[in-house]
Amino acid sequence: YFWLVQIVNEFAMVYRSQFWWRCVAFTSPGKYLMTLLAVWWRVSMAESAFEARGASSGMAVLFWLELGPILTKVYLIATGHRADYLFIAPLYDYSYRAVAFLVAAVLSWWRLSSILRTLHSTKMSSAKRYLAAEVSWADFVLRRVRRSLVIVCVVGSISASIDLFIVFRSHQVGTWGHSWVFVFDIPTNLYIIVDFLTLLDTVGFFNIKAPSMKMSQSSSVAHPESEEFEAERSSLWMETVHSLAGRFMEAGELLKFYAELPESMPWYDPRRHTTNDIVRAAIIPLSHRAGRGWAFANLPERSDAGGLLPERMVTHDWRNLFLHLVAAILADALGKDEYGAIASKLCLDGGPKVLRKNLEDSGATHRRYWICAFCVNQHLGICGGFSPPPPADTPEFRRWEANRRDSVSG
Repeated sequence: YFWLVQIVNEFAMVYRSQFWWRCVAFTSPGKYLMTLLAVWWRVSMAESAFEARGASSGMAVLFWLELGPILTKVYLIATGHRADYLFIAPLYDYSYRAVAFLVAAVLSWWRLSSILRTLHSTKMSSAKRYLAAEVSWADFVLRRVRRSLVIVCVVGSISASIDLFIVFRSHQVGTWGHSWVFVFDIPTNLYIIVDFLTLLDTVGFFNIKAPSMKMSQSSSVAHPESEEFEAERSSLWMETVHSLAGRFMEAGELLKFYAELPESMPWYDPRRHTTNDIVRAAIIPLSHRAGRGWAFANLPERSDAGGLLPERMVTHDWRNLFLHLVAAILADALGKDEYGAIASKLCLDGGPKVLRKNLEDSGATHRRYWICAFCVNQHLGICGGFSPPPPADTPEFRRWEANRRDSVSG
């Protein structure tokens, strides 16, 4: 977009026709609007990843206020006030931009620094080496993003200030002249180069080496198969471990559960309901037998597993769509690299029937998966209610409150 605007500007300078001046009026303001939008989006993305909120809302205000100078320019050029367009509109535009970029730089630095402090607020023991490596990598990425955003905002503010000075100076001289046009292009071109370089820095072009995440076996912890490990645990503990390890859901069973879900949960919306919703509204009620709660995968009628073990362990987040969980597992069973097409089929009438035929044809109907929502007895943990609420106005409280409510009905 930046280069498109520059080409339009060059045509306007060469041909000096009213058509090209109008093109400049409509395209030029948008390039800085795009930058504010990019800064806003990057900070919002960091806040979302760490469940924080704050600076992005302030940047949203800056973004929408930029529409003022844009509309002013469009009005002046559309109504033929070319003299006012060449002085009043740039005066308003560059003054606002110089301040807006400076405020965006401060907000970016403040919010990302706050996230970094939160990132390091919890001390981790040596047993959490993998987590420590992830924190180190997140710290590195956040610092790189913070540096890039601040640099591009500060340079944008400086560029706008230089443009503002040029507008004042050219107004005093009384002509734009070729020398002023040339000088006027310098800060804009400099800004384009800096913006491009900071974009490369943000995506890791200059340093893309991630920290090592390899874990080593601690000599102080006995191997699970050793006699020492067995002796440390009670027989009940070992019995529970073996029971959990022997539970699973077959791909065909999971598809059947999904297809019959509207019977036990008539308000089910595949594009809005999360796994958390399904556990509370369907899995828990359906796994209750004769006054006792069971793990869904361990119901009495399913106790003939014959000592088989699951072939896959599924790692997922209960806040994600249940549709996507089922689609991802079926995609693995069918040997697919992506689950988007399967998720679309699951939303169609007759889609589950087609997928069941695909599972049968590929011999994957009985592929076994360990899924916590089905393999853990949810009645022992979350069935009776909810944990005590965390402190108000914290990310933990917002997650706790969201988990208490249905994603659709609230």
